[in-house]
Amino acid sequence: MNEFEEWAQSTVDSLRRLGKLPWNWDGYNSPPLTRYALRTAHTFVTSTAHLALPEPEVVPVSGGGVNLVFAGSAAEIEFEFLPDGSTVVCGTLPTFGEEADFEAEMPNLAYAEQLIRSVLGI
Repeated sequence: MNEFEEWAQSTVDSLRRLGKLPWNWDGYNSPPLTRYALRTAHTFVTSTAHLALPEPEVVPVSGGGVNLVFAGSAAEIEFEFLPDGSTVVCGTLPTFGEEADFEAEMPNLAYAEQLIRSVLGI
């Protein structure tokens, strides 16, 4: 396993653990993560495993989704895998000494890879 695959394996392991969360895992009656959110997140990770990415923070989201948050030295990009399997991407970019936020739907994995390379500068 090379260094680029290590972050992906660790992330897949985290997704697997989060997939076992019970109903009311957050104390606010949130349902478990949906299989659609988990499947889309898993596909994203395995499809981008070849990129030299920092290990993301893997966070369950109330309602059955999951977030992967990648932080670079000057920027951050977050992929939210929604309960229905769709994906929203958002983040923060440094712009002329200030931060600029962005948010968009992710139409496909090629777009995600291009966005990751652009935002994190890899």
